[in-house]
Amino acid sequence: MFWPCSYPTWRRSAENLILGVVTLAACLLWNIFAKGYLKQLSVLFGLAVGYVLAICLDRVDLSVIMSGGLISLPKILLSGVQMIAQAVFTQRNITIASLALAFGIGFTSASEAGIWGIFRRSSRPCLEQMS
Repeated sequence: MFWPCSYPTWRRSAENLILGVVTLAACLLWNIFAKGYLKQLSVLFGLAVGYVLAICLDRVDLSVIMSGGLISLPKILLSGVQMIAQAVFTQRNITIASLALAFGIGFTSASEAGIWGIFRRSSRPCLEQMS
């Protein structure tokens, strides 16, 4: 029987299923048993467990990483610098609009609309008791 790859497809599917189930179980168990802020790291823990299991199942090709060495300098601008005038002008307009909102034009229109009235002292009884 002809297989399009060197490994049988049904076995590869079973390995993928096992890898996914173990990763999901690791995430769920971490979320159940971890306390406090460590609960937020359940996805990171599941990712680490799944990656280690994938390395053990020989599903990760580390030859590319090992061929370049563990530490190397980046190769900057391999394709050269290409400035597109339309993109520069569009980004300029977006930056000007963002700066205008950040430096107070948004506050002016909000005060004209009366939105800042929710922050008056009378609407915060807990502050009135303290003073």
